[in-house]
Amino acid sequence: MQIYIISKSDLKVKDIAETISCEINEDVSTAAQSGFVLASFVNAATGDFVYSRETYLGIVMGIEADKKTSVFTLRTLPASSIFLRNILLGSAQAITENYMMSAINDNFVDSGDALLDIPYINVAVNTQTELNIAPDNSNGIYNLDLFLRYTAMRHNIFTDFELTSDSLNVSIENRTPPTHIIDATVADVLGVNETVVSECVSKVTVKTSTVVLTYYLFDDGSYSTESSAGTRVSGKVETIYCANEGDAEKAAGDVFAKNKYSHLIELEMLSSSKLYNVNNMQLYDRAKVKTKTGIYDTYISFKSTKSAAQTVLFKFGDAKLSLTDKLKGGA
Repeated sequence: MQIYIISKSDLKVKDIAETISCEINEDVSTAAQSGFVLASFVNAATGDFVYSRETYLGIVMGIEADKKTSVFTLRTLPASSIFLRNILLGSAQAITENYMMSAINDNFVDSGDALLDIPYINVAVNTQTELNIAPDNSNGIYNLDLFLRYTAMRHNIFTDFELTSDSLNVSIENRTPPTHIIDATVADVLGVNETVVSECVSKVTVKTSTVVLTYYLFDDGSYSTESSAGTRVSGKVETIYCANEGDAEKAAGDVFAKNKYSHLIELEMLSSSKLYNVNNMQLYDRAKVKTKTGIYDTYISFKSTKSAAQTVLFKFGDAKLSLTDKLKGGA
């Protein structure tokens, strides 16, 4: 693979190199580190861009030398990590794409600090989605990269990056990601691992100042005081107190809403597969994955490509219960 080192200061090509090998990792929940092994040192500094045609755009985070083999490893993060920084909350806006554009322009393009501003960032908004959401924040401070990941996963509002000779184009767009139908039991799919996590309250008893009410959860997500009103869900029992009888149903619903169902499917696909085009399977794409235990409506949460490997590693979903909190950016 041929890679270009692009200067962070003026977007000029500083160096070109052929890789001995590479590992490109992509993750929905974090800025995943990738690595490019090179036969000789390259002219690259932290913050410079690494570009490979149609394959990868990242940012240099360091160069490691191996004294035993005399090779160098270029460590990089994805292009989105340029926004991996805590910023102030800013003014509320109903249109989510406009809010995201303002956050980029006000903090990275024209913040008033000419030394640190990146004037070649060019932001374009292609859709207008009125969500009235605000990033989850601590005392009016939030991480922009985390918020961009949240809007992609939860609201299909994606931030795309394109590097040209004079600008880093950032486009923000609401679009429906494609869905891939995957049978994980076929020969082109190897090494399938599954993790399923369920923390479910299926029955809530609400004690009020005047009465005790019991609510039952059903498999369609509804709940009622009538246990025979639907197909019951198995799980734990919770008892809570609510002062007003009129608020009992909402209080029970709040408990059911905290139920967590999570899964993680890890598998490898042959790079040469005729059944699945692994190059077209991208982060955040939706998927229906059939395994020996069932069929999952899920999404691509991780992708790893190694130049020396004959397979591509995918992860679907995420069984880490903290993921929702990590990506939380609004309701």
